[in-house]
Amino acid sequence: MAKIPEAIQDIVDDHLLPYPHVVESLSAFWGFPEFPEYMDSLLLQEPDRVTPRQGFPVDVFKALRELERRHADAFPSMKKGGISAPIVLTL
Repeated sequence: MAKIPEAIQDIVDDHLLPYPHVVESLSAFWGFPEFPEYMDSLLLQEPDRVTPRQGFPVDVFKALRELERRHADAFPSMKKGGISAPIVLTL
């Protein structure tokens, strides 16, 4: 199992221990550009998914949203929808 980053340990301990596969992935992606995409895969329903997801309890959903916020604050260049290179618009 990946070491749980200190920045998320409290949320893991309080809300995510029943989801060891999620904790493993959160720990692996923390601090990497793939983190926001992984969070989307947890929190959003893909329209082409054959079987709908059950979803998380409200407290777990809120905890995951808090992790998104913490990651965006700690790694601003990796914000979801963030742009690390300038955009050139053609009019």
